Amino acid sequence: MKMRLLAFLFIPFMVLSFISCEEETENDDNKLYVKFENDAGSEYTITSIRIFQLGEAGEAVPETFGVFSENILDAGETIVPGGHVFLTLEIPRQNYAVYRLTVDDVSGNQVYLYEQAGYTNTYDGTITHWGSDDRTVSATVVWNETAQYIYVQGYSDFAGID
Repeated sequence: MKMRLLAFLFIPFMVLSFISCEEETENDDNKLYVKFENDAGSEYTITSIRIFQLGEAGEAVPETFGVFSENILDAGETIVPGGHVFLTLEIPRQNYAVYRLTVDDVSGNQVYLYEQAGYTNTYDGTITHWGSDDRTVSATVVWNETAQYIYVQGYSDFAGID
């Protein structure tokens, strides 16, 4: 009697075990859904985001980079101060990327932050695929009166969608 009961319970358990298993593909491990925010404290509209993929999160950021990607925003898409966009990026789990921003200088000119005279940052922020497949990334872009250029005053990158 016990054997029949065990067999009776074992068969549904096995069936449910196989049905509930979802197979992940390698591509699923690389997809990161990002809410990219231009902080409300920003003074400039973001017109371009370019990324450069690095290795595993926690590794030191190199002093120099290769070629950054093309603009990952859709054609004509911008992020006004206080605004955001949603992006799906190909960054493997446990890895990260750095980004560079281009902004509108409020006169209609495109300013590549990293190309400004005296600008010392090699990148403007990070996007990390760690802890979640969803991230909220934010940047605050302002004028630096002392240095006389536009820069990223602060950025954040955390798991989950805010």
